Amino acid sequence: MLYVKYRPTEVEELLGKQQRKAAEMLIGQRPKLVLLTGPTGVGKTTIGKIYAASLGVGPIICNCRKIGVADVRELLEKHRARSIKSEYTVIFLDEVDAFSNQAQQGFLGIEDSPSHLFVIATTKNKETLRPDFVGRFMHIDLPSPPKKEVGELIARIIDEEGFVLTPEQRKALWDKIPVHNINVREAITWLEEISSGLSIGTEDAGEENTFYTLINDILAKRVISSLPVAPNNGQLTAVCIKLVEAAVKRGDLAAISVFGGGLSPTMPEVTSFYRLVADYYRSVQ
Repeated sequence: MLYVKYRPTEVEELLGKQQRKAAEMLIGQRPKLVLLTGPTGVGKTTIGKIYAASLGVGPIICNCRKIGVADVRELLEKHRARSIKSEYTVIFLDEVDAFSNQAQQGFLGIEDSPSHLFVIATTKNKETLRPDFVGRFMHIDLPSPPKKEVGELIARIIDEEGFVLTPEQRKALWDKIPVHNINVREAITWLEEISSGLSIGTEDAGEENTFYTLINDILAKRVISSLPVAPNNGQLTAVCIKLVEAAVKRGDLAAISVFGGGLSPTMPEVTSFYRLVADYYRSVQ
């Protein structure tokens, strides 16, 4: 996915003056507890990873919608002793707003964790967090990056990926990116859509059994009864279909295989579909 490929790994690559300033401050001050808040796609996770990298480690990433406070406390306790492999340990708590008001009380005393143990938390719903929870962290609220910088990134991706877009397509993409509350990940996804032949803004809502129909067409009418098919998969379904159709037309097995490895958390039936297509193409090579 292009968003992953072009995710910043250095401070100077971050979009937005506030984002760069925040990353520089974290690296300079090295706070043990950090809370990054702001809308989706503003760079919270990216800044957290850059900060962890500055400490010489990769973060232990936890999705707070899948674990409980007890799990976090167990993880913190597990890492109270300094690792022999690295000087620091960084635990990354993504979507920390998933913890209930009562559960957030379980973080009492987190500020007393050992000096080598760092915790980075993120949320797009800061209003759901208790003031005493937020108060334990260095809190940085991130705004959307400027549209101009997002446009410059899009232009660089177009150039480096060799995309050929008409002036009308470029204008449609630029017009779709809002002036405020920009989701960079979404903007790059729109670029992928339009470069694959999908007219952004005109996607259908996704129809029941779309995947089954497409599989029948591509896989020589083989019936794949085990594939989960969800009705009304929405815009992502339409985008994925266009992407895989384009890859199939190019005979791009590598692209199909890559697609099959990265979408399962969001839409498992999409991953299943790509893997079936990849297996089929391997069998006929």
